[in-house]
Amino acid sequence: MAKGAASAVLTSEGMMGIVDLVKNGRVIYERITAWILSKIVRTLQISTFVVLSFLLTGTYVVSAFAIIVYFFLTDFVKIALSTDNLCWSEKPDTWNITGTVKASLVLGSLVVAESFLLLFLTTYFFSISPENPMIYTYTFEILFFSAIFLIFNVRERHHFWFSRPSKILSAAIFVSIVVATVLVSVGIPNLMPLPLTHTLFLLLLSAVFSLVINDSVKSSLVKKNIIAW
Repeated sequence: MAKGAASAVLTSEGMMGIVDLVKNGRVIYERITAWILSKIVRTLQISTFVVLSFLLTGTYVVSAFAIIVYFFLTDFVKIALSTDNLCWSEKPDTWNITGTVKASLVLGSLVVAESFLLLFLTTYFFSISPENPMIYTYTFEILFFSAIFLIFNVRERHHFWFSRPSKILSAAIFVSIVVATVLVSVGIPNLMPLPLTHTLFLLLLSAVFSLVINDSVKSSLVKKNIIAW
């Protein structure tokens, strides 16, 4: 009866069982925090980007169907965060709501600005007007790749290479990118087919923005204690 009512059962002698229990608890805290940051930043990005792009162009640059596909593909990656190999904190963790909000605003501002820059580069280099239905596919890719690489920003307080993602998370990211690339290359309703070179162009720029610029800004602000979570 005591075992059934206990929150944890120690099966080994000494203190190692308690140490492992504390480590696991802190890793779970890191996973939850990464999920929360990802959710807040993505929400800020989509809502701000869609509204401002409509005000600037007078038309919607992304369809409702594209948003549904976006959430469907990225949700598998968010779920896989529950298996991630994150570094546990050496100090006791406490919920830092102010720090989380600051970090979300910084990352959210960066991804919104980068989304607009990618949209501008798309319309400039590929000669796509906001009225062209193909803009839906380009905008879908901009939002999708940004959300995928955002995972590497929110899962680590240090640089993204400080810890290696779990095999399940890595597989989820890889499969989501492959499926999204196939969908936009073949084309489905409300997502017209795009050349693979255009997709690779957006993929490469999104990776540079997230893994170089955003990661450097985040790490620098964390070191200076300007943001924390």
